[in-house]
Amino acid sequence: MVIPDKDLKIEITEDRPNGMHTSPNPYWITITHIPSMACVRAYSGEARSQNKVKEAALLCLEMLVDYCGGECGYPERLKP
Repeated sequence: MVIPDKDLKIEITEDRPNGMHTSPNPYWITITHIPSMACVRAYSGEARSQNKVKEAALLCLEMLVDYCGGECGYPERLKP
């Protein structure tokens, strides 16, 4: 199953310790499948592996969306 990019929300958040500056910083990647509201979060301690972590998170999300059928179980929560 391949999820179209328009159905994904991808967020990358750097994990910066308070009072410390290290370079490169570890980060979190959060990917949400908008139609089903399924969400996967992955962590990487190495900045060079961002693409690998994103790819792994997408594979997990594809399995999760396939398992839940690709639809939100609580559509009333999506209404404004």
